[in-house]
Amino acid sequence: MLDLASNFLATIPDSIGGATSLTELNVCGNKLQTLPDSISQLVNLQKLDVRFNSIAALPSSISLPRLQYLHLADNNLTHLSDSIGSLNGLWLLNLQSNAISTLPSNLGRMQNLTDLSLAFNHLTEIPPELSQLASLVIFDVTGNRITELPQQLCSLSRLQRLRVSKNAIAAIPPEIGLMESLREIELHGNRIRHVPPEIGLLGSLNDLNLSNNLLTELPPEVAHLTRLWCLQVSCNQLTDFPPPALRLTGLLKLNLFGNLITTVPREIGNLTSLERLYLAWNRIEHLPEEISELKGLKELWLSGNRLATLPPFLYRFKNLRDFYLAACSLRHLPPGIAALSALRVLHLPGNELAELPSDLCWLKLTDFDASHNRLEQLPADFGSITDLVDCDLSGNALAALPPSSLSLCNLTQLKLAHNRITTFPAELAALPELGFLSCAHNPASELPAMLLQRADLIPHWSSLTPSDPLHATSFSLITWAEMRGGRSSQEDTIVVLPYFRGKANNHVFGVFDGHSGSKASIYAATHAARFLADRLENDQFPPEALKDTFADIHSGIQSYVIDLDLSLSLSLSLTRSVSHLLLLIDSYLN
Repeated sequence: MLDLASNFLATIPDSIGGATSLTELNVCGNKLQTLPDSISQLVNLQKLDVRFNSIAALPSSISLPRLQYLHLADNNLTHLSDSIGSLNGLWLLNLQSNAISTLPSNLGRMQNLTDLSLAFNHLTEIPPELSQLASLVIFDVTGNRITELPQQLCSLSRLQRLRVSKNAIAAIPPEIGLMESLREIELHGNRIRHVPPEIGLLGSLNDLNLSNNLLTELPPEVAHLTRLWCLQVSCNQLTDFPPPALRLTGLLKLNLFGNLITTVPREIGNLTSLERLYLAWNRIEHLPEEISELKGLKELWLSGNRLATLPPFLYRFKNLRDFYLAACSLRHLPPGIAALSALRVLHLPGNELAELPSDLCWLKLTDFDASHNRLEQLPADFGSITDLVDCDLSGNALAALPPSSLSLCNLTQLKLAHNRITTFPAELAALPELGFLSCAHNPASELPAMLLQRADLIPHWSSLTPSDPLHATSFSLITWAEMRGGRSSQEDTIVVLPYFRGKANNHVFGVFDGHSGSKASIYAATHAARFLADRLENDQFPPEALKDTFADIHSGIQSYVIDLDLSLSLSLSLTRSVSHLLLLIDSYLN
């Protein structure tokens, strides 16, 4: 094996052809624009990885008789030469995230191909010739511009995973019932209005995703999918809870998020295997007590409904770990929540809660969000939740933190913006894991010296002058909102920095979009302001300073990875796991 990944290579020398015994070549993450013709001399090559380069075209003639794995994802390919059809030994061909608009007809000659990914290209159709790929097991054309699923595709009798999400498909052909080996169908993000009854013939199907379409109902035949463990029909136009779903007693996950459902039938209690239930953002006002029969439930989403009160029988879920109740118009939580002994994530933002039950402090929460309620105080024993990592209490009417909160030894993020706090405890600086503290828009006129010494904690402290209240700004209003959507955690971070570097007319705002976790976005948010300030201190032109700040963030994340002694593959993932939007605003500019 020859591993040349992430070496800033612009070319591969022609002499590579002399390594005729080479079986694996990895050149991903470089700056390659072409592959040398001599690569065809690598007659023993079995695996070629060229991902994350800038290759616009393959050699006009390529012959690698033993090649089994070809990774060409994340390049600049717009087309494929006919010579690719000669690679008939391929098992895997990964072409995702290019700009391919057409496919050569001889692609169907690859009789050994089991995995073909064409996701996120510019395809408008699936060529009928692909139906000749008799060995195909995985077919992925997610994120293209395809308008139709050809009937010929349904002749792929060995296909197990069909992924055609995020296209413009309006109909599912009834011939889909012939694909008896299918285990997974991903059709979310299309324009489908009707599911054919033949779907019920897919006796091996485990995972069916029909989210983000235009469905008003499911056919009764869906109830025949007895091996189905995951059914997703979120963001459609369902007005009733789909009756076929109530007969799928083997379901582990049911997603009906974002429909127009008003009633949950009592038969919901039949789904005793269910572990994840998503009913958020419907029009549900009441829940049947039979829902408490779901003893194995681990995750429950009820956000955005019209519950007003929380029925106590929801506290019977002994295995529940994640509970989402945002924007339900809740005025109070009934006592007894401590019975949810396995609960780790509790989200209550956007309700009308004036107090929290004292037994909430007995839980072992790691993520608690009670932002945008009417809380004036926290329970005295709030600090007993010592496992707490992320706590959002912003947008309430809190005047102070209870002394016990200084015992939150695992707390990483604490959000207290938009409250009525007049004094922040200096001891917050001693919390060993605290990496982010949001305290803007409170009536406190200054921060304790111990907090000011922690410049890594909230990067905008240094931009506040002693005479500036924490809520003051030259703008009429600065505020922000966060939404997790369908994710179980918030991976994105923000920076709001009025009076940047102590200048009344300078302000910095940043959004850091996390991917595959929040580590990189948190790093970016906590370091961006310091990097930018250092650049501007040297009188650097602001646009160039912003550009160099991005480079500093990227280098810092790489160093962070090295310090943690992570593997190369995780390093590549983490350094690509954040997108930046950072604005430096001079309020004198109109």
